Amino acid sequence: MRSTASIARIFALLLLAVSPTLSAQTVFVRPQFTALTPPTQTTLVGTPFPQRIALRLTNEAGIPLSGVLVSFLLSRCIPAPSNACPDFAPALDNGDPLFDRGHRYFVAVRTDAEGVARASTIVAGTQPMEAFVVPWVLPQDTPWGRFDLQYAGTRFHLHQVASLPVPALSPWLTMALLSACFAAGLIRLRSVRRG
Repeated sequence: MRSTASIARIFALLLLAVSPTLSAQTVFVRPQFTALTPPTQTTLVGTPFPQRIALRLTNEAGIPLSGVLVSFLLSRCIPAPSNACPDFAPALDNGDPLFDRGHRYFVAVRTDAEGVARASTIVAGTQPMEAFVVPWVLPQDTPWGRFDLQYAGTRFHLHQVASLPVPALSPWLTMALLSACFAAGLIRLRSVRRG
């Protein structure tokens, strides 16, 4: 199996092969990434995850970078820049979560005027499992300068479960809830007459 880093390098070489030639004036941009959604989400199998994965790109001065192409990759492995990822396997519709709108395991979007890139909705697959969404900036030329392939340095953990845990109610909490419902008029006591 190939590591995530080697897959990224191959992907970068292919994209750079079709990119324009660099000039002496090329400015390389090193964006700053800020996650805008929680690092972990949980949902039932077959249902959408609660929030669309989103992150903001800014330059070193904190100015939002609009129009930058960002990819979101679904994986069952935690990639790291220097670690091999032997169990790397993109989602292939075998119970894994998938992006909606017909996308499989990869979606690319451009950042908006605020520098925000938001992936399409992710729908949990058909079996309980854990997966990750890994954001990358793809090689490209923009008005901001040139971007090379960059791992966002963050990942989003997805749990798809067969059932969500139901917290057990303590006797004290049960009595407090019943008392509150009684006080609000949601529960009424009936007197029983014996004949």
